[in-house]
Amino acid sequence: MGKTLKGIISIALILGLVGVITLNAYVNSNSKANLVQKPNQEFTNILDDIQSQIDELYYDENQDFLKESFQVEMIDPIKKNINKLNESTTVKNQYLDQLKEIEKRFQAQNEVNDFFAGTKDAIRGNEVNEDLMIREGLTKEKVLKVKEEYYYEEIGIDEQTSDSNQEVELDAFQKAINLLIDQVEESVVEGDELLELFKDVEKIDIVDGNIGKIAQAMRKFDQRLLEVKNSLPSLFKTMNKKADTYTHKVIKEVAKIAKDVPQYYQLLVSSLEPSERLSQALEDNKELFEGSEETTVEVVETTQKIAETVETSNDYYYEEPENSWTNPEPTPPSTTVRPGTSEPVESTQVIETSEVNDDNYY
Repeated sequence: MGKTLKGIISIALILGLVGVITLNAYVNSNSKANLVQKPNQEFTNILDDIQSQIDELYYDENQDFLKESFQVEMIDPIKKNINKLNESTTVKNQYLDQLKEIEKRFQAQNEVNDFFAGTKDAIRGNEVNEDLMIREGLTKEKVLKVKEEYYYEEIGIDEQTSDSNQEVELDAFQKAINLLIDQVEESVVEGDELLELFKDVEKIDIVDGNIGKIAQAMRKFDQRLLEVKNSLPSLFKTMNKKADTYTHKVIKEVAKIAKDVPQYYQLLVSSLEPSERLSQALEDNKELFEGSEETTVEVVETTQKIAETVETSNDYYYEEPENSWTNPEPTPPSTTVRPGTSEPVESTQVIETSEVNDDNYY
């Protein structure tokens, strides 16, 4: 075999070996790519599923208000899915942060709802009710504690860009929380002043002689109350209800007094005139005083009739000149002259017993 042929064979063997190596590397490369692609797709599906579960906790796609049926227990199964992720992934921490924000919103919503009385919530779903009565006994300290923990700052740092100059606009839920906290805080401060004015009314005894003082104090309270009617509707509603309850008590008490004092209703009209609230209540309950007014008139009329009867009997009382008493003999008819004429009129006075019968006089 010549040297040329050996050279050709060597080159062919070398090329073949290179091809085999290249082919083997290509096959191995494709195999590894397929193995990596499969777990990556499963990972992506898990992430999508977790995000969908988080999104469903909100009322709508705006992701501000929580859905009406939300309960904190709904977070637990989502946390379990998140914990299955690799702890080194930043995605896991992002999901946990989302759940923390949801928990905070739920707590803030509960705290603000507790500011108000009644069964209706201030925030439920995406509905915000500002015109609710403040819970009785709510203190300024309680409001400030909630404000310190759950009040949202108007300007903050954008967590995604870490840009301190970036203004973060609050969403609808955060604005609602801030609005309700601000209103209740102002209401508590204003409410303290109104409560003092109302106590000035209540401390006056509801007795005859104090009615005018009560009306003056109530007028002062109502004037201050009207100042918060539009700016603090919940406070106005709360204090107005207290005043109405007290007004009902006043009318009930003065109605009792009216039973013993003649023409007392007219005196009340004058005494309560400074207070529009009390005057209107008196007019609305006028029927409570009508019975006592009628009874007073009847008593006066009866007294007058008795006085007239006694006077007539005394004019014709008969007495024997002696101490012993016998039935008097009938007296002969006497003649009198009819007033205004010269025509005589006969009249007979007959007294059969010691009692006088006025009906038989003429």
